[in-house]
Amino acid sequence: MSCTEEDLIYSNWLMHTDGIGKSTIFQLLEQYGSPKGIYEIPDKDVDLVFKPKQAEWFKLAKKEIDPDICYRKLEQKGINIFPEMHDLFPEKLRMIPNRPFAIYVLGKLPDPDIPAVSIIGARMCSEYGRFIAREFGSRLAASGIQIISGMASGVDGISQRGAIAAGGKSYGVVGCGADICYPAENRDLYEDLITNGGIISEYKPGTEPEARLFPLRNRIISGLSDAVIVVEAKKKSGTAITVNMALEQGKDVFAVPGRTTDRLSDGCNNMIKEGAFIATCAEDIIEFFGLGSLNGTSSSNSSNSPKAAKPSLKLNATETLIIQIIDMNKMSISEIHQRMEESGKAMAVPEVMQIIIDLCAKGVLIQEGGFFRKRF
Repeated sequence: MSCTEEDLIYSNWLMHTDGIGKSTIFQLLEQYGSPKGIYEIPDKDVDLVFKPKQAEWFKLAKKEIDPDICYRKLEQKGINIFPEMHDLFPEKLRMIPNRPFAIYVLGKLPDPDIPAVSIIGARMCSEYGRFIAREFGSRLAASGIQIISGMASGVDGISQRGAIAAGGKSYGVVGCGADICYPAENRDLYEDLITNGGIISEYKPGTEPEARLFPLRNRIISGLSDAVIVVEAKKKSGTAITVNMALEQGKDVFAVPGRTTDRLSDGCNNMIKEGAFIATCAEDIIEFFGLGSLNGTSSSNSSNSPKAAKPSLKLNATETLIIQIIDMNKMSISEIHQRMEESGKAMAVPEVMQIIIDLCAKGVLIQEGGFFRKRF
């Protein structure tokens, strides 16, 4: 597809015209051929083409918004607009239901040739959730996977900070204008994302954050991703909206399991019951993309890497027993549970599952499908 500067100028003008949404724009493009063609609809036809209120907004925009000046202001802010007709408009977004007409980008777009995952979860996450979000973000980024999230407080922002700290790329999809940092306390992350990834929005610059805008932006988070990872979520939460959109888009969903008594893990545990992939460590995702195990300077020098953590790792008696049971084998949770009972250490399956999850997080065990083995 070809896209001229004229197309960019008038696409931006359309985005600044209140009351005319993407569905209307797509319909008008079929009739008038280009964004400028829509702008040049004869005055005598405006009332015939639009509904009464839309016609008022359209006339007002033509009167008050100069397309060229509006576009130059965009350039001054360093923001690029990519309408769907643009060559660089993400192909992944062309494939999703309710696709955007255009997106604004401060920084860069994700590289379409490199795997990308979204890491999402609770804003008010636990210490366990904070650790897992940081661990997944940093390790996946160190392996070359792009991290996409919503720059929100909690899991989203923590995973993105981890990705950038590991020298990777991360992209924040925001529910406001790309020129607005929300939440304000994430200003440092916002600046880092512009340099080490990008800020992406389907809303015109200057759009203030509103609750109604965030559920819609979630389809872009999942749309730009090859897989979605949920770290912590209550059974009924905003995270479920993104997951449902991801499933509708045909994306793979991974959930990090948690304690059955932890309400912040109810959502993840329920997703697993309903068929989501289990992710107990970053290696599960890395292997899913066929990238192999973590290696190289970034991971081996990290204080969170398995090699760095091993010398100071202290295991309790139950953890040590599980390691001895597994030995050099690959075993399922039910097999490990059975062997523990045979050894005289009776525990409930959820308790065993939680210990195994903790051992994976510590880098002692690795999950391969539904089985677990010792890290060599």
